[in-house]
Amino acid sequence: MMELFLVSISIVIILFFAQFLIFRVQKIYSVCLRTQLYDYAKWVKEKPKVLIMGSSHARSQISPQEIAEHSQKYKYEEIYNIGADAACPFAMYTTYKKNEEKFDNLELVYYTLDPHLLGEKYYLYTKYEKIFLSLKQWKYFTKYHKSYLKLHHQESNKYFFPSIIFFHALEFRRSIFSGRNNGFNPLKHKEFKPFSENKVAKYIYEPLDVFPVSEFSLYYLCQLKQEIERRGAKFIFLLTPTYSWANFYKQEAYIYDQKLVEQLEQKCSSGVVLGSLFGEDFGLLFEDYQDDTHLAQSGALLYTKSVFKDIDQHHRIEEKNFQATYQYRLKNL
Repeated sequence: MMELFLVSISIVIILFFAQFLIFRVQKIYSVCLRTQLYDYAKWVKEKPKVLIMGSSHARSQISPQEIAEHSQKYKYEEIYNIGADAACPFAMYTTYKKNEEKFDNLELVYYTLDPHLLGEKYYLYTKYEKIFLSLKQWKYFTKYHKSYLKLHHQESNKYFFPSIIFFHALEFRRSIFSGRNNGFNPLKHKEFKPFSENKVAKYIYEPLDVFPVSEFSLYYLCQLKQEIERRGAKFIFLLTPTYSWANFYKQEAYIYDQKLVEQLEQKCSSGVVLGSLFGEDFGLLFEDYQDDTHLAQSGALLYTKSVFKDIDQHHRIEEKNFQATYQYRLKNL
């Protein structure tokens, strides 16, 4: 009996170390990308001339119909929004590569530049990038963010179980999206509690020595920009408004933002940035938000109208050096 017990323990130990080593090999872990993971343009049937990319701040806040109403150059059926909830640059880059043949006619591409999605702390919210979280980062989450982990059923430290992360990343079936509103998914207003002091820093960015700006995310963001520009299309970054978040971000995360801009300049050199993080630039009221960082439908239409009213001239805008994200204001555009 003792011999059988020792053999069983030995097998368990071997399997544990085997899965730890196997699924941390990039070529093996990346097999999950051969499934439907990060394919947010599968539903697109036509070849768009204007493409909206990014996270839920793209998907729920930029209306192709509203854009078309302010353009004499682009029709509604030529404008698509392939933004997706929690989609970081690698997700959008992968989506682009999986559907490359659909994007031969692109002229303008807009990408929502979300500062909080470009830090390593956001890896926890993703399916693929989660594998990059270090042991130190996992320990921080389990120590200081227990309530959040419990809420999302991630109570355990998964650093030693990359096999679990891998299997959660597999997507063999994705709900068929009808393509309604050409990808725009409007939200309804809800009562919400605005951010308060120190919440933005605590829950989204800090500590910077544990969760720095993500070089991985910025690399793929700039790779996406370069590939689209090689096709002859114009790539434009968009900043989207928040209710109270931006004011606290400016106060509490300016060091993070400084590092973010430095790396953007290193990897992308320069770019066109439109929009603003501040709701007052667009005349937004509390009722125009779904929550502190997402616009309700009324706010989305106001935002789209403000940013895209001169879309027919956007191809003429010259790139400039990047500045702090909170320094971009609509009145300066």
